[in-house]
Amino acid sequence: MNLIIFLLFVFRECFGHGRFSKKPHIIFVMIDDLGFDDLGYVNDDVISPNIDFLAKNALHIENYYNQPSCTPSRAAFMTGRYNIRYGMQSGVIKPDEPEAIPLSETLLPQALKKCGYNTSMHGKWHLGFYTEKHCPQNRGFDRFFGFYLGSQDYFYHDSGNNCYLYEPCYREKVRLDLNGTYSTKAIAEDFIAKLDEYDPETPLFEFLSFQEVHGPLQWLSEYSTLFKEKDWTHYRKMLSRKIVIVDHFIGEVVKKLKEKGFWKDTILVITSDNGGQTREGASNWPLRGRKGDVFEGGIRSRAFIHSPKLPNSLKGSSFPHVFHVTDWFPTLLRFSGCQQPDSNLDGEAQDIFHQKPEVKRTHLLNFLDPFKVAKRKLDDRMFSVLQNRTFEVTVKSVIRTENWKLITGRPCHWGCSFSEEKNPRYVPDKTALEDVEPGKLVRLYAIREDPMERYDLSDLHPELVDDLLLKLADYYVILCQ
Repeated sequence: MNLIIFLLFVFRECFGHGRFSKKPHIIFVMIDDLGFDDLGYVNDDVISPNIDFLAKNALHIENYYNQPSCTPSRAAFMTGRYNIRYGMQSGVIKPDEPEAIPLSETLLPQALKKCGYNTSMHGKWHLGFYTEKHCPQNRGFDRFFGFYLGSQDYFYHDSGNNCYLYEPCYREKVRLDLNGTYSTKAIAEDFIAKLDEYDPETPLFEFLSFQEVHGPLQWLSEYSTLFKEKDWTHYRKMLSRKIVIVDHFIGEVVKKLKEKGFWKDTILVITSDNGGQTREGASNWPLRGRKGDVFEGGIRSRAFIHSPKLPNSLKGSSFPHVFHVTDWFPTLLRFSGCQQPDSNLDGEAQDIFHQKPEVKRTHLLNFLDPFKVAKRKLDDRMFSVLQNRTFEVTVKSVIRTENWKLITGRPCHWGCSFSEEKNPRYVPDKTALEDVEPGKLVRLYAIREDPMERYDLSDLHPELVDDLLLKLADYYVILCQ
């Protein structure tokens, strides 16, 4: 009996509060622009055996939300705060722009480093580097090997603005010796080599931020014959090869973690930064929309946590509640027994290892950008609840509860008609995804019952619409004025 009580105590201490008995290694893998339907465990057309094996015994976060594009998602992940608080909600950082996460923001690696972690990053930064202080190695990472912008040539690492692979941080450290080496291979192999220098008894945080499967659509020559026989678009074949490549190198990373004694104490997260870009072959089936949109296909991604210490009862299960990209910051700190920074976080420390996790938030502000404004004449409905408020329904925004999702403004980035898409698993009922009411500035979806966002119910539930609009108006006052 005493042994049973002891084991129950250990289980509660390790998992009941979302913490391990010792600080775990955290390997956070972000696959760029990965579509909702672009892994083998959800789509038999995709070849990703290593990720599929990990996913089989993982805890899946089914309602995982990020942002519509690269920089905003990565900023929210790194800070645990809504990106509009520091002006990084609009689009991505372009070459030579003097823009970055403000130095006043505490980043996740800084908080983990303060808590005793070794911190390392490989791959895509895309959070600003216009001064050396804004480079990743000066934002909490002990080591950085990667590139600063949103994409680059996979072999010659040139984005057209003389930005190459860097080690460790600034312009004079360009790795010209890697010209001709495929970037996914270079990124993974550098991390694998660096693992020899770490002690598995000291906790490690690695942000493995692959450029794959973001454009340009290039691949290693040995994969050129894959999918040639498929009746797919040229773009779909190219992107499918890139998924095989990144899956291979994730497998190599896991193999090395096991060899060096890290794996038994590791939390591995695999996810993406935004929805897939269907114009370049991605599939977000069965969701509506694509990268850049605030429909589900633009802001919802696959995400799972794999760990040898995950209880058997949770392996292959799903976390039932809404999880936002800002939640990683406090949740990972909680796993590690680390103190949260003084800054007010918007993310919630989710009880993802609980058998019955509690709902942490009544609603989620998923997107708000006062600079993206539609024309008011598109929708003549009057929302009197906003009569004395500064928020307008022309502003592009999204707010989500456990069961409902409200969109204001223009939901699409490249246009809302999806009839031209030619994804291999595109929904047969294409007309259901047409924007048959393009003039609407307020849309309400019963999102758990209607994840494809087929049926706008805003006219049927005016009281719910008013309630969510008032919440958006409150956020607008706090964050935009």
